[in-house]
Amino acid sequence: MKLKTFILSGLVGATLYKLYDNRQVIEAEVKDKTNRLKQGKQDFSKAQDSLATIQKESQAVSKLGQDLSYQTRVFQTEVQATMQEINKLLNKYKTAKLLSTSDKSQ
Repeated sequence: MKLKTFILSGLVGATLYKLYDNRQVIEAEVKDKTNRLKQGKQDFSKAQDSLATIQKESQAVSKLGQDLSYQTRVFQTEVQATMQEINKLLNKYKTAKLLSTSDKSQ
């Protein structure tokens, strides 16, 4: 039992000595990891804010898309009606021209 205690004490002592010997390196690593953790939390917060902004803008763009789609349908209807009027006038002039041409040839 005394041998186990002696070996265990020796291992604990050696470990503590190595920790003490490398304390500056360990402290620097802990500070670095702490800084990285803080930076990671800040980046995560910025990402969440950006995501919220994107979601808000996505809703606005969706509404604009719906409005644009409606306006496009209205425009197409208006264009179709206008084209029908133009075709009527064109046919009227074509008919009048054909009649005048056929009158001249007779």
